[in-house]
Amino acid sequence: VGYFSLENFKSFEIIPNTKYPSCFCTNKQESLLCVATRKKLLILQWWEGSFQLLQEFPLLQEVKEVEWCGQEYLLVAQKKDYQLVSLANGSYTYLIPTGGKSNSTPRIIPLPGYNELLLLKDSVGVFVGLDGKLTRKFGMTLSENPSQLAVITPYAVAVFDKFIEVRSLHRDSSYAVVQTISLGNKASFVSYSNSSSNSEKKPLLVGTQSSIHMLVSVPLLEQITQLGKNGEFEDALRLCDSISDEDHVWRLTKSSLHQRYGWSLFARKIFVEAIRQFSLSSKSPRYVLR
Repeated sequence: VGYFSLENFKSFEIIPNTKYPSCFCTNKQESLLCVATRKKLLILQWWEGSFQLLQEFPLLQEVKEVEWCGQEYLLVAQKKDYQLVSLANGSYTYLIPTGGKSNSTPRIIPLPGYNELLLLKDSVGVFVGLDGKLTRKFGMTLSENPSQLAVITPYAVAVFDKFIEVRSLHRDSSYAVVQTISLGNKASFVSYSNSSSNSEKKPLLVGTQSSIHMLVSVPLLEQITQLGKNGEFEDALRLCDSISDEDHVWRLTKSSLHQRYGWSLFARKIFVEAIRQFSLSSKSPRYVLR
């Protein structure tokens, strides 16, 4: 494994003892690099202009993918299973199998805003916490085994041979397909940024034999407004909860959604939930009792 200087792209340095790497991951906050080679898992830190070796752990199997799991663990995907590696003592803890199909490709997708990771087991996405334990009763079931899985918050984007499937990462709606996009030709490559900062603003590039598609998430407030117009109040309110930067427009939009959802429930004689929605809006009870 080597690295370039971003100042001139001329000086290329090889990191010692990283021969025959299979994958790597970074922890930008702590300036850490983890490299999986044939026989070792290496933990290095950038210090005074170079990478210094901090720890190394033996490997019994080749690691196909690795990701940081909080500050105390690494999560590795091997041929048959996912395992949690303790940085304190190097112990391995079995989590789940990677799948039983011959074409299964393990994937580990960090979900920073949720403090979870998404693990791909055949065509099912399994959610685990930073301690490696399952966080949800149900996983995210995809149409088939995807070639790539990416995240554009608050959605998971699964890329198949000739189409793309978009699903919500929200706990109560991850089973539902939000959008399906046809590619026409078989996808040959996918490029995206999996960093945690403003991931909803970063494009996903999908290339086929004849074209390159760029997917960019529509601003959340626009999505919320459209869902409200369509009467899909629950999904609209879930998206509201995923917005961290609250402002006056956001508060008015959410209040209006609670009111309209309340009237919709009231019309269907679901009175208890309707009253709860009315109470969550900022309107005076006199408006409801008119």
